[in-house]
Amino acid sequence: MKIRTQLFSFIAILVLSMSSLTVFFFSSEYKNFALKRLEETGNYIIEDIASESVDYLFYETFQTLNEMVETKKNLPDIARIVIFDRNGRVVASSEESFIGEDLSTCSSGINQLEDEICFVRNIEYSGRVLGVIQLLISKDRINQELLESTGKWIFLQMLFLGIYLSILFFALNRFLSPLNDMRRVAEAVSQGDFSLQVKESRSLELKRIALAMNEMSLAVLQREQQNRELKDYLINMINSISAAIIGVDRDGRIHYWNRKVLDFLDRDVFNQEQKLEGMLIDSLPLKFDLKNDSLEEAIKAEKISLFDNLYYYIEDELQFVEMKVFPLISEKHKGAVLLIDNISEKKRYEGMLLQNEKMLTIGGMAAGMAHEINNPLSGIMQNADLLNLRLFSESPRKNKAAETLNIDLKDMEELCRELKIPAYISYITESCRRISEIVRNMLNFARQEDTTFSQYRIRDLLEQTLVLARNELNRSHAIDFRQIEIDQNYCDDNLCLYCQPQQIVQVILNLLKNSAEAMFDTGRSPRISIACRKEKDNILLILEDNGSGIPENIQSKLFTPFFTTKAKRAGTGLGMFISYRIVKEIHKGNILVESDGESFTRFTLLFPIIQK
Repeated sequence: MKIRTQLFSFIAILVLSMSSLTVFFFSSEYKNFALKRLEETGNYIIEDIASESVDYLFYETFQTLNEMVETKKNLPDIARIVIFDRNGRVVASSEESFIGEDLSTCSSGINQLEDEICFVRNIEYSGRVLGVIQLLISKDRINQELLESTGKWIFLQMLFLGIYLSILFFALNRFLSPLNDMRRVAEAVSQGDFSLQVKESRSLELKRIALAMNEMSLAVLQREQQNRELKDYLINMINSISAAIIGVDRDGRIHYWNRKVLDFLDRDVFNQEQKLEGMLIDSLPLKFDLKNDSLEEAIKAEKISLFDNLYYYIEDELQFVEMKVFPLISEKHKGAVLLIDNISEKKRYEGMLLQNEKMLTIGGMAAGMAHEINNPLSGIMQNADLLNLRLFSESPRKNKAAETLNIDLKDMEELCRELKIPAYISYITESCRRISEIVRNMLNFARQEDTTFSQYRIRDLLEQTLVLARNELNRSHAIDFRQIEIDQNYCDDNLCLYCQPQQIVQVILNLLKNSAEAMFDTGRSPRISIACRKEKDNILLILEDNGSGIPENIQSKLFTPFFTTKAKRAGTGLGMFISYRIVKEIHKGNILVESDGESFTRFTLLFPIIQK
């Protein structure tokens, strides 16, 4: 009887509470909806009044402005309309007593007052404030509607509550009495005793409930076993993560860690027999330096924090470390999870991506710059040639002009040579030629050519490049390429490369040119070694010279556009950049450089083997 009374009272109070909450939420939602609808109406009205008031305020026709306000005040729910000029004086109002007064206004926007909603906005024309409009909307109508609706809703809720409690009273009298046995079994299960079973009853309903209780007890036992297995699985999974994980409380005391943490500990300081559990994170002997104050602040700040300027050395090799602090916020557990990861590979990969982005950026600029430069450049070169022709070549027109002006042509030419005008003209022509070369290289870089790829014998490509080098480099550079010893160590004659041949020849020719220039005035017999071989899924093309080498601090800049170590008039800084793009982006290969900075340089071109 006691259980039935308590249960009935509890359910009655619960249903009554839910009904009260329902009424409360219904009233609140209805009021919010009504206020929102009233705000939309107010916004529409004040916008309409503001747009109509611009001309009246601009021309100061306040009588007409008051007539307009009189027509608007009859709209539903409007309590007051007041329009101020830019000096704060009332020039129009739905209440005549306010006109000419200096009244205070609500703050700009929408202001919720106790019985009204106050709308305030500026009246502007071409960015100039002409005045301010204040609109008061009454809440009386929606308050009355809310009162009526709430009363109806309370009546329905009370009617439903009475019916529900009547049905509940009769149901409890019939079914609640036999539940004492089930309560006893439930209490035993809650204390971890799963051996107790509910006795079956003759009543079909109670028999089903007893069966459900027994099945529940068995399910709880199985769930306990699953939780233990899941805990073991999570521990193994966390230990398998490549990053170190440390769980600490709010005071920085370690409660959990995975095996990866050992990789970041200084083994000279840390004893394997030491237990990490309970140790303060500040006293943990990490390989990298960490500001303990900053870590303590990050743990207590209860927000995600990042420490990415951490590093240490392994056998003189720099290792970069990133540590993230994730907060643990709950009623029972407060602290943080520290995720420590070695990001050395990520740093190297980001460096490669940065280099790629630089190349893509300059590629986008190249085409536009090249076309803009070509037009004035042609005019400069043509006028330089014409100037040289007019000054130092014989022509009837020139002789006639000299005779008319009584000028001796030989004296004039001698004067021009004395003033080094031919040298200046030659310098202009040479400078234009260099600019033209830069423009041509930029266009070759930016142009999206419809190149044809096919299989070509590497031997043929190398032989073709050497012929071009012997002819082209001797003619356009102060280098006798024929005096360079070429050591050709080719691989299988039938080894082919899937490529665009002109582009590969361009890359090899550029490398040969740089090698020849690097061997100039070294005092050693110039020698270039060319070799190729097949290695796994790649074809390697290797060019090595015994020149002056490339310093280590320059090697990382070789493929940067416009970077050059040559004299100002000797290089454009685009050759290696374009070569890198041809190999890396177009042929999906790679270029590696090795040098001791004194006596040799080796370039290795890697191309993937593609069977087509």
